[in-house]
Amino acid sequence: SCPTQRELGPEHVAREIAGLITALAEGYDPQAIGGVGVGCPGIVEDHSGIVRYSANLHWENFDLRAAVQKYSGYTVRLANDANAAALGEVVAGCAQNVDSAVILTLGTGVGSGVVLNGKILTGCTGGAAELGHMVVEDGGAPCACGRKGCFEAYASATGLIRMAKEAMAQHPESLLHATAAEVGDVNGQTIFRAKEQGDPTAVAVVERYIHYLSVGIANVINCFFPEVVALSGGIANQGEALLAISICRLTPASSAVRWATTPGSSARPCCPLPYDRIIICQKPPRSCFTTRPGRFFVCFYFRPKIVWAFFCSRVTCSSASWPRQHPKAAERHPPT
Repeated sequence: SCPTQRELGPEHVAREIAGLITALAEGYDPQAIGGVGVGCPGIVEDHSGIVRYSANLHWENFDLRAAVQKYSGYTVRLANDANAAALGEVVAGCAQNVDSAVILTLGTGVGSGVVLNGKILTGCTGGAAELGHMVVEDGGAPCACGRKGCFEAYASATGLIRMAKEAMAQHPESLLHATAAEVGDVNGQTIFRAKEQGDPTAVAVVERYIHYLSVGIANVINCFFPEVVALSGGIANQGEALLAISICRLTPASSAVRWATTPGSSARPCCPLPYDRIIICQKPPRSCFTTRPGRFFVCFYFRPKIVWAFFCSRVTCSSASWPRQHPKAAERHPPT
């Protein structure tokens, strides 16, 4: 991985991505590489390869696909980063063998990818399912998109750090100051570490963060009622410390969690979703990194850093279907 360095402009970022592609492809026959999948945060037109707007990268109308193709020499397909992550989880990750899933990435912002009936929900331009910009607090904290009270403004790592700094300013005695001083700045780990040590201010910050995270997840469940809700990103590394409290908050907040209707019966409390299907995305197993003869994709996504997600021959979607449909979708839902 390498720093995104968005301040140097989109052309620089495209060159950096191309450099990573070249490094990862070293030692492989270029003719065996079917293409490169690039995931970018923001409103992305998957058919044109243009990033129409990315609040966190400060980009507007940048043809990222053409730029990466120019610098790398490979055929490139572009998608929203969270959509790409959702595709990866459905094909080879925590949401295998399900027809519906929502992946939330809790990082610099809140990305989201929605899979319904085996297909990525992209909308007419590729900009659908920007769940990070649903409002969870009317008139609340400003978001990078220009609105106020967005889910992203509260449930991202950026939002957690902002709330912690606000609390630290009001509580100079808080252990948050000491844990931040150990690494030189406030981050998600320092906040949860202070909370684990019983600091009341840190406990209140984490409780507030999980409140807004739970509100957002409950909204997602009420809208989509997916088989799996998966959390990824830096904050998700907290694992059970994050899940345990969130799950407790969800049952009273979501009608879909409390009530499910089965064929031939009335609504009754039978939905297992909050107990065993809200999960943390795991890193891809090592087996995903081995390749076999044939065409394969190199797939990237990036937020604060450009990082590689898949280098895997299992992703064999054609340019016509990717990223709208994963390979097994046709088997589950054959055309009529």
